[in-house]
Amino acid sequence: YLTGDEEAVFPKQLARNAAVKLSYQISRKFQLIGYTTRDRSFNEADIQIAPFGATVDFAHSPYEQTNPFDWRPYVYKGELRGTPSNRLLFDVQYGKSGYKLDYGVQEEALTKPTMYDRTTLMLTGSNIPHLSDFNFWVLDANATFLPPGEFLGRHELKFGYHLQRRDNHSVRPRNQAGDYALLFDNGVPAEFESNNAPVDPTAWDNVNSFYVTDQWRMGRRVTLNLGLRYDHQHSFVPEQSREAGMFAPAATFEKVEVLKYGHLAPRVALAWD
Repeated sequence: YLTGDEEAVFPKQLARNAAVKLSYQISRKFQLIGYTTRDRSFNEADIQIAPFGATVDFAHSPYEQTNPFDWRPYVYKGELRGTPSNRLLFDVQYGKSGYKLDYGVQEEALTKPTMYDRTTLMLTGSNIPHLSDFNFWVLDANATFLPPGEFLGRHELKFGYHLQRRDNHSVRPRNQAGDYALLFDNGVPAEFESNNAPVDPTAWDNVNSFYVTDQWRMGRRVTLNLGLRYDHQHSFVPEQSREAGMFAPAATFEKVEVLKYGHLAPRVALAWD
C-alpha cells in the first residue's frame, strides 16, 4: 500500500426515498389520515470505527478495510380526528419510526483479521462489523369539551395522553476473520486486542404523560387557567443472554433498573383584561 500504483476505487452510493400519504373522510364529522415513508442510504465504502484508538481516515485505509454501509430509516403514522358534536372534538395519533443500520465487511476481506500498524498508520484486513436497530413508538390523544350551561362562568376542558416507547439494539456480530485485531510496529507484531462478540444488547425507555386543563372564564375580564399533569418515566435494561464468543463465555445478565420516577405538576394562572 501507498506505493503509488494502487488501483483506483470509486465506491458507489445510493440514496432513495418513498413517501405516501392518504386521507379518508369517513363522514362529515370524522377523518382518517395515514402516512408512511421509507428511506435508504447505501455506501459501498464507509469507515466509522478502528481498533487501538486509531484515527479513522481514508488516506490510511484501503478498500478492504472499509465497511459497506446500509441505513434504512422508516416512519409510519395514523391519525383519527373528529367532532362528534359541536361541544366535543378529539385527535388521536399513533406512529412508529426507527432505522436499521448495517456496517458489513468487504467480501475480499472476509477471512483477513483486522490489523493496524502504528508506525505507518495503515489499517488493513477486515473492519469490525456492527449493526443497530432502533425503534420508537408514539401515541398522542387529546380532546376538548365545552360543557353546556355555566357554572360560575364558562369552561373549556382539555384532556390529553402521551405515550412514547423506545428500544435500541446495538449489535456486534461475529467477525468471520476472528473477533480480534493485531497491532504492529513497522511490521513487527506488538499487541493483540480481543473484541467482545457476539453481543446483542437492548435497552428500553418508556414515558407516559396525562394532563387535564380548564380555561375558566369567570367574567368578561377575568380568566382562570387551571391544569394538572402527570409524567412517568421508566428506563431499564431487560434480562438478556449472550452466546459464547471467541473470547467470552455464554452468559445471562439480570434486569437493570436505570430510572423510574413519576411527577405531578399543577398549574394555575390568572388573566385580567
